Amino acid sequence: MKVIILSGFLGSGKTTLLKHLLTNNNSKKIGVIVNDMAALNLDAELVRNVVQQEEKMIQLENGCVCCTLREDLYEALRQMKEEQKMEYVIIETTGISEPMNVAETFYIDYKDTRLVDEGIKIAHCVTVVDVTQVFQHLTNDMLARETDPSSQSPYEGTLAQLFIDQLEFANTILLNKLDLWGNDETKRKEIMAMVKALNPSARVIETTRSAVKPELLLNADIFDLEKAQLMPGWLQILENGKYSREKEEKLLKSEIDEYNISSFIYKADRPFDGVKLEKWLDSNYLTTLKESNIIRSKGFFWMAHQPDYRYHWEQAGKTFSVEVEGLFFAAIPEKDREEQFPPELIARVKEEIKNNPQFGDRRQEIVFIGFHQMNKDKIIGDLNSCLVDDDVWGNLKKMDLDKWGTFLFPDNLEEAPFTIQFEEEEDQMEDDGEMVAEDKMQD
Repeated sequence: MKVIILSGFLGSGKTTLLKHLLTNNNSKKIGVIVNDMAALNLDAELVRNVVQQEEKMIQLENGCVCCTLREDLYEALRQMKEEQKMEYVIIETTGISEPMNVAETFYIDYKDTRLVDEGIKIAHCVTVVDVTQVFQHLTNDMLARETDPSSQSPYEGTLAQLFIDQLEFANTILLNKLDLWGNDETKRKEIMAMVKALNPSARVIETTRSAVKPELLLNADIFDLEKAQLMPGWLQILENGKYSREKEEKLLKSEIDEYNISSFIYKADRPFDGVKLEKWLDSNYLTTLKESNIIRSKGFFWMAHQPDYRYHWEQAGKTFSVEVEGLFFAAIPEKDREEQFPPELIARVKEEIKNNPQFGDRRQEIVFIGFHQMNKDKIIGDLNSCLVDDDVWGNLKKMDLDKWGTFLFPDNLEEAPFTIQFEEEEDQMEDDGEMVAEDKMQD
């Protein structure tokens, strides 16, 4: 049984698309799961009158299938497969659902089995976008859960972050409501470029009232687990993994050439000075779209006062956050590497870092995607000015790495910007597998 995950913000046209597919399905047996955060599932009521006799609809209410209703989703899908012999099931998620979390449900063990092991697989992830609201979504720093105070959504990010999450995970993106756009060809190209920059491998289909040929969605078995785990678009450009990096760079370059969207990777082999970096981030240049023209930036970076830890850089629209992903590969003891990583990954990383025996994979690598006005030279210059200066760098290179922190902050290392706050030193990291830096900046 094939499953289509349908995502998109409230009002984008998901329910209209679902009704369109149900009334133009060429007699396919389609099951429908309609999710609503509220106790009254209004979307289900709108869809009910177009569900045919050979079809089945299940309502999931008072929660979200990407989190609180995950087990209910599991049971609903099993029920449809066992009782109804459906060819397809379409899951219409809430406007604040993360499609990646819904997809993970198919690969999680429930009652000693997984949905994929029972022949229930994802065929397609579709995101519907209201083109008239794209720029508002990109700059909306309201927390997603605040859109519905009664919801139990655990999503901690802003609406801008959620919007980008939904775009990046899709196999197909419908740019809907073109009839409300007029004939502004410049704006159309700008939106298309932004979408393709964030997700170069997705199909993009322009629609009015969500009208699309059903076979483009129902007959498309294009979900790729490996790609989903890596996240499409900019992350494939960033990471050095084997998955189609060359292909994605080519795809992105073609969109840049056609639509004049800017994209570049900032790289540096010298660590950041925490005080300098914090000061630059506090200027809010990065998160002011009208000034910086940066849509999205994400990557990892290296801090001089805690040189073993790989910090994660995450920016979507007006929101910026920092966390610690863990240790750089070079900082992980050999015996622990063998326990944590497959041999082929260890061999590949060793090959990549062999020319830097002193610091290994410690470096800055951050992708920036923005509109054509994005000032690449300014951003690179600003970030370079946040690196430790020549004199400090010369001294650090002569020291053991574990002395760097106290050299830079001899009296107050714990108060240094972005410093990891240890609760139980190494035991905490071993227990949790992850440590989070205290972000001292206020939004």
